Amino acid sequence: MKKLAILSALMILLFSAAATAQPQFEGMSPFTKTELTRFIQDWPAFVSWADERGEAYGDKENGYIWSSQVTRWLDQHGWQPERMFYVAYRCATGMASILLDEQAPEVEAGMAEAQMAIMNNPSLSAAQREQMLAMFRQSQSSYQQARELDTTIPPQEMALIRHYSEQIRTAMELNDER
Repeated sequence: MKKLAILSALMILLFSAAATAQPQFEGMSPFTKTELTRFIQDWPAFVSWADERGEAYGDKENGYIWSSQVTRWLDQHGWQPERMFYVAYRCATGMASILLDEQAPEVEAGMAEAQMAIMNNPSLSAAQREQMLAMFRQSQSSYQQARELDTTIPPQEMALIRHYSEQIRTAMELNDER
């Protein structure tokens, strides 16, 4: 269940980020293999550097933001901030899609089990049961939308994300909950 809770939190963050960050990246060209491999190399160092200094480089209300120090660090490493955060956003979205695909059998079995538990719970009134089932259907709908995250990514980017998924997992520290 810990995996499901973490995955749910990741999905919520991605939907929040999608609502705010996506417009910031409209019109950007798809990232290249070279950019992705540079991102895989540079992202852990950047995150470590930013965390050590308490540097903000994004928030869910305003999309990605950064200080002049962040700009300087990225510039010294050959990045424009917008481009680095574009690649990070796409990788996070693509990896969420991959993780959802990997965990789909477990998640879907858990959903079926939860639905049966609601339907067969004798302590629920008919109104309570219907209310819980309505919330459950809403969750299922959100889950199905999340399963389609990869359709929001240009195919050439998603192909690169899939090819380099293990390296991205390591760079973005996604290996712990596999």
